[in-house]
Amino acid sequence: MIPFALPLCVLFAPTQDDPPPPLPPTPEVSLAEALSDWIMGVAGNEAVLRSDLEFVIMGDRDLQERWAKARDARERMSVYNDALETHLEDLLKIQAGKDLGFDPELVELFTEGSFERDIERMGGYLEARDTLRNMQITPEIRREYLRDGILRQSWEDAIRGRFPGPTGRRAVDRYIRPGWLASSYRTFTQSPLDYERALVGMYAERVRLQHLIIDAKTWGGQEEALPIATELRRRCVEEGEPFLNLVRGQYSADPRDDGMWRPREGAAWERVGRELHRSEVLGQFANAGQPGDVTEPLPLFRNGEPAGWSVWHLVERQPASQAAAFTDKGVQDGLRRHLEASLDEVRMERAFRRVLEASYVHPENLRTFLEARKKLPR
Repeated sequence: MIPFALPLCVLFAPTQDDPPPPLPPTPEVSLAEALSDWIMGVAGNEAVLRSDLEFVIMGDRDLQERWAKARDARERMSVYNDALETHLEDLLKIQAGKDLGFDPELVELFTEGSFERDIERMGGYLEARDTLRNMQITPEIRREYLRDGILRQSWEDAIRGRFPGPTGRRAVDRYIRPGWLASSYRTFTQSPLDYERALVGMYAERVRLQHLIIDAKTWGGQEEALPIATELRRRCVEEGEPFLNLVRGQYSADPRDDGMWRPREGAAWERVGRELHRSEVLGQFANAGQPGDVTEPLPLFRNGEPAGWSVWHLVERQPASQAAAFTDKGVQDGLRRHLEASLDEVRMERAFRRVLEASYVHPENLRTFLEARKKLPR
């Protein structure tokens, strides 16, 4: 079991721009444990600290939500293990980026450029000073964070062939041969997988919905927002007011794109409904509703908490479609991107396996843990 603690230093927050604030301990964590920290091991040339895991968690929205919803030690351990996997992988990729041998002066040039853009994004040097102080980090720690990100990304892009290696040349052939495109097209027209059929333009019936959100905080709470959502629905259904006017009106919390969602199949709307509303109502509405229909107000949840109300409008039902012609440029571009991504995944898996085999990892059970999590054969 991997215990948890408050941080002693900042190393990484791999999925967001800024190193996150400390993760508060749960009531189950004792004060003595919360104030302690130690080295769990070594990966490459870097120590793996117990406290690093919370920065990974706070830098990943999915892990944050899972941590907030964790009900027992087993669920928290699942979050810890995912954070440990991410952190070990990042450390080894950063070391691999260093081992590529890029000119240190060039790396520093990119780092300073990223740091200056950071300063500008924060609003200038005075605002950046306050921001970094609130994060309890120094400018040099921030530079280290950016430098590590550049090294990691440089290694990944060199492996994929999107970026030259230290010799200044790309070492990966990314060209997708026409014969492979044609073969994939024929295969995907017969595929049982929805996403593969979609690549060649084959869709089951899809539904486009429009979303009106009434935010609970804006209107004083969940109960206070419900009458507003109910009245807006009544104006649309009984008085014939265009739903678009409601989305663009003063009560709407998110009028971007006029509340339009891209067309989805019924099963996809079922997943959206379970995620946003914790119910099957939206999926049933998408499967059985007709253009012009409007849902009753549905409770909206964010991070597990009630956050307002949603009203959905069924805009159109798009009939199932047959495969587009292979000569269609959009079809060929989509197939090419898919095949490139498939090759990139294989290249990254093989390259990371070589990195892990060549890297110093201590204790050995950290290597075993990462091999098992990444499903790498020993």
